[in-house]
Amino acid sequence: NTGLQLTMTQPLLRNFGFTATKWQIWIAKYQRDSAYQQVVRSVQTGVDTLEQAYWNLAYAYENLKVKLEAKAIAVELNRITRIKIDVGSLAPIDIVQTEVNIATADQDIINAEALIGQFDDQLKRQLNVDPSNWGAHPIVPTDPVRVEQQTFDLEAGVNTALARRPEIVQAGYAVDAQKIRYDYWKNQVLPSVNLVG
Repeated sequence: NTGLQLTMTQPLLRNFGFTATKWQIWIAKYQRDSAYQQVVRSVQTGVDTLEQAYWNLAYAYENLKVKLEAKAIAVELNRITRIKIDVGSLAPIDIVQTEVNIATADQDIINAEALIGQFDDQLKRQLNVDPSNWGAHPIVPTDPVRVEQQTFDLEAGVNTALARRPEIVQAGYAVDAQKIRYDYWKNQVLPSVNLVG
């Protein structure tokens, strides 16, 4: 005797549809896309940090130029004050203030040079330069520091950020994954009714 039996079971409430069998696949895809956005954000943060370190160094060099000019002005003012004291138009005590200005300018120059060293080290750290060679070659920025008035379309910027910023896209993937979990577990509380044929 031979026999063949074929049975089919179709869930009508609980586990009905594709969600019950594919929900973990869909969540895995969202997690993959979310991880990609996290990598994109890490790269953007690295580039932003490197660019900020470069412009900090450029600022430090420009700041040193300003401090040197301030000292030159203080020295010239001291020279003019000495001449005025020699001709008798100023009291000898007035020279003290100009000497204080020169000493303050010297202090500002020392601080500006220290700031250059600090930002140079920060940029070399970002560029992953070997620490044993940091002092061998200082980094001198070649791009001039420019201040330009720019106009921004706030609404377009917000829309672009909502559509393209990695952390927002990543949050969107997380929300979509939670929706799939919600749909699955909402289906799992239904009674089990099957059509068996």
